[in-house]
Amino acid sequence: MSEANLKSSDYPELLADMADQAEKLLVQMELPPADAKRIAFEVAEFMREHWGGQLVYIAKGANFETRKRWKEIWEQFDGRNHAELARKFKLGLAQIYKITEIMRRAEMRKNQGDLFGGEAA
Repeated sequence: MSEANLKSSDYPELLADMADQAEKLLVQMELPPADAKRIAFEVAEFMREHWGGQLVYIAKGANFETRKRWKEIWEQFDGRNHAELARKFKLGLAQIYKITEIMRRAEMRKNQGDLFGGEAA
């Protein structure tokens, strides 16, 4: 099968769309269009061969996005800029206090380890 056959009625619609989306991303990443098209097709074919015949659910990754946002807030937190972060991230002040406290505790656990025999992560 070649890249030209992606639009044929025999090629799975989801994989054709995957290749289209991957190609757009690769072009945005400044790969030459011909390379982007070839790589995108190879990715779609790899997934067809690897996962073909399976029902695959792709989660939206809400927890991942939340943690990513919390990390960004924590990285910008200076100990005194709760209100600024609330405005910037369009959250309530109480939410920022809660997020920074959760992240502070996680940082402490990471750095201190388990007091009862564990090592720092």
